[in-house]
Amino acid sequence: MEDVVTTGMDMEAAYQPGGRGGHGGGRGRSMRGGGGGRGRGRGAGRRRDGPAAAGDDGHRLLKVAAGSQPKIVAGSVAHICREQRDGPVVLASGMDAINQSVKALAIARKYLIADEIDIRALVEFQSQDSTGARMQILKSGPIPLLESDELTIKRDSDPYKVAGAVAGRIREGKQVSVTALGPEPVFRAIETIAISRRYLKGNGTDVAFSPEFYDVPKEGGSVLSGLRFMLFASAF
Repeated sequence: MEDVVTTGMDMEAAYQPGGRGGHGGGRGRSMRGGGGGRGRGRGAGRRRDGPAAAGDDGHRLLKVAAGSQPKIVAGSVAHICREQRDGPVVLASGMDAINQSVKALAIARKYLIADEIDIRALVEFQSQDSTGARMQILKSGPIPLLESDELTIKRDSDPYKVAGAVAGRIREGKQVSVTALGPEPVFRAIETIAISRRYLKGNGTDVAFSPEFYDVPKEGGSVLSGLRFMLFASAF
């Protein structure tokens, strides 16, 4: 399969959202309880060969930048999930790009409701000190509503400490979720999940996440949108 990497706003030319899932309304559930071909004009998807091109395992690649539009990225993810056996790999480097990527995955879940497809993601960083994240998207059936132990991540949260708390609860057989509000806490949440995967590797356990939006009421009646990451442990 040809590897396609899109950068920045090139995502708009590479895939347009749509298909059977369309731009339907919200997911209508909480954790508590198509697209055209590759663009040929300016900004079209580009083939990348050699070490810079990931995807030797055959997964389609989507590279998300800080300026990428989450709804357009979500359309790309949904299109690939409908048309391909495997979900894509999303690449993002830096706090803002990772935040846009996670928002796109939450939106893509909405786009895929009518197809009875849901998605989870396995995240890892290129190295311990890197800000470049690789998210492998896994297709699944609809994810049921689950009660969970919820951990809140803030700007000053230590991802290693939170990852230890996540790993401890998973070893106890508990369902866990983490919440974050804002780009930096979302980045810390992704760091936390990646680190928890390393902590649990010795137990023969892996951890995927599935994101969704949730409302955060503020004084004066305004509402902000946060991101909730439901975590799913599985043996390997």
